[in-house]
Amino acid sequence: TSLSNSTILGMLESAQERVYVEEFYIYKHWGDRTTGTIADDPNIYLEAVIDAARRGNEVRVLMDASYYNIEPDDPIDNDDTARYINEIALAEGLDMEAKVVNLTEHDFGKIHNKGLIADDKVLISSINWNENSATENRETGIIIENAEAAEFFTGIFDYDWMDDTTLPFAHFSIETNYPSNTTIN
Repeated sequence: TSLSNSTILGMLESAQERVYVEEFYIYKHWGDRTTGTIADDPNIYLEAVIDAARRGNEVRVLMDASYYNIEPDDPIDNDDTARYINEIALAEGLDMEAKVVNLTEHDFGKIHNKGLIADDKVLISSINWNENSATENRETGIIIENAEAAEFFTGIFDYDWMDDTTLPFAHFSIETNYPSNTTIN
């Protein structure tokens, strides 16, 4: 790949506060979809994300929820990866959570991002988190080391992470007009 695995892993290993991942898909392990295992064929990126949580980072992983990325009979797609991450977080008491995006709430067709925020570094890439993408494809990406850029992309991630984007609405029915600087309970 144009952006080496060691560069991405180094970015994850150096994180000290936060790791936010937004990916089209993340296979919970590499190798054969049905006979491969996490022990024998680990997804090196995913395991580095989990290790970041074990070091005390806040970790959030958001993945696409298109029907083909959450199929009930596929043992390693996004819903299975989210379950795997969340089970580890629960068992080990980690500040780590994974989920698939609420496509309906956001009015997305899909999340096709391949992005990562680790502290003040942002990775924007074409790299899917599967073995072929990481080892065989001519993928590319850029890492931006800038606190303002990281905050900008964190704001986008935070919005995509929300399950309810409806703005609050206050309705008052007793009176229709209130004097300025009046407290209403």
